[in-house]
This record gives sequence, structure tokens and C-alpha cells, in this order.
Amino acid sequence: MRLARPCLFVALLVACATPESASEPATSDEALTSCPGAVKPSPKPMEVVNYCKALPGANVDGVLECIKGAGGSAHPDVLVNYCKALPGANIDGVLTCIANGAPSAEPDVLVNYCKVLPGANVDGVLACIKGAALSTKTATLINYCKALPGANVDGVLTCIANGAPSAEPDVVVNYCKALPGANVDGVLACIKGAAPSTKTATLVNYCKALPGANVDGVLTCIANGAASSKPDELVNYCKALPGANVDGILDCIKGAAASPTPAVVVNACKSIPGANVDGVLTCIAGLTQTPRP
Repeated sequence: MRLARPCLFVALLVACATPESASEPATSDEALTSCPGAVKPSPKPMEVVNYCKALPGANVDGVLECIKGAGGSAHPDVLVNYCKALPGANIDGVLTCIANGAPSAEPDVLVNYCKVLPGANVDGVLACIKGAALSTKTATLINYCKALPGANVDGVLTCIANGAPSAEPDVVVNYCKALPGANVDGVLACIKGAAPSTKTATLVNYCKALPGANVDGVLTCIANGAASSKPDELVNYCKALPGANVDGILDCIKGAAASPTPAVVVNACKSIPGANVDGVLTCIAGLTQTPRP
């Protein structure tokens, strides 16, 4: 058996790992099924073809485009039915809905929540479907984003796209919107940065307490540290790095975040005789194979 492979979330790497409680590692098919947006052959090819060829207003090219979009869905019947009933959408809009919504494990919830997004026209609804399709908690994500203080419909759509990788979208939105000194753009940047984290609250709390960091530094800390499974340890060891200014600390956080043992990496690099702070940061980047800023 092969271990679960990682999959991409809107240009951000998020590990789709086998739960620790599982008695056996996931098979290849199980792993791909558990990764939202993962590419694999359609599990229901006849269903896909039958629903697409019955799509109202679609010529052969439209049917083929429908098949291409719905072929990636675990629930092609639900996806096609909900998309073809999308208010105000012509055939091109329906096909875009199908392609955008295919990664979703719950296309009915996805379309229903997006089509009632306040202030969103058809293009906005389609953007919502595309952004939220990668979320494992569609309704929670959309509800928290549409309640984001000061955000217009474009901001809400950005929040949805930025927050989709998060396993806890309520936590990520709540902690980011309370970030001291952050305007709406800063909150959205925080959501994007923190979304891949498995410990959102810890990451945001430790970054916002980083000595000498302004709001831009805090946002960089969040984005740099999101990959870490130990954000508290990561920030604590980096902020104590001798001779490092705020930029050096952020550099350290970016490099050491890739390690499951950030304390070990930082301490090992600090022990190099004659290495100044730049040498230590180069060592950290080398050990984790992370390009420096």
C-alpha cells in the first residue's frame, strides 16, 4: 500500500494525510478521494455522460465540456442538476458552474450557499463556487466570510477563495478579523496565510505577539509559519535567535516551518562555530530545502 499523497490547494501545499488513528495507511484511491480537488478518473462515467448529454441547450461541444468538468466530481448527478438550475445562468454559466464545482464533496450545499450570496451577480456566484469548492466545510466558510466586517462582495469572494484550504474556516476568519491594526486587505491576507495551518489560533496568536513586528511583519509571520505543525515552538525559537532583527526572525520562521522539529533545526544551526546570523539562516534554509526571501 502507498501512503496518501499531498495535493494542491489554490497554489498552497496542504498535506492530505492519513488520520493518526487509522490502523492502515490509505490506499492510492482512498488518498486521492480524501484530497479535495485531486485529479482522478471519474468513478461514475456512465452517470457523467448521461447527465451531460441531457443538459438543456448544450450542443456536442457543450456536452463534452460538461463531461470534462463533471468527470472530476464524486457526485456528478447532484453537481449537474444544481448547476443547470442556477438562476440567471446561460449554458456557458452552467458549464462554468460544473467545472468550478467539480472538486466539491457537497455540490448541493456549495451551489445553494453561493447562489444566495448577498450582492453577487452570476459571475460572483460562479467565483464563489470556484473558491468554496475546495473547502471541506463549505457552509461554514461562506457564512463566516459573508459576515466579515467591512468587506464588500469582492472581499467576501476573496475571503472564500483564501480560506478554502482551511479545515477550520470559522477559527481562521475569527482570529484574522481580530488582528490588531489590520484593515480589510490585511484580514484577507491573514486568512490566505493562515488557511493552510493545522493550528490556526496558535499561529496567529504567536505571530501577533512577535516583538518589533508591525502588521505587515505579523502577516508575513503567519504566511511563513503556516506550514508548521508546531507554530508556537517555531516562533519562540526564531525570535530568540541571537543577532536576528525582525526580518531575520521572519526568515528563520519561513525556513524552519518546513521542519517537523523546528527547535532541533534552529539549535543545530546555531551550534555552527563562527556562523553569524546570516550563516545560521542559510543553514536553516539548507536543512529544510527552503529558498530564502
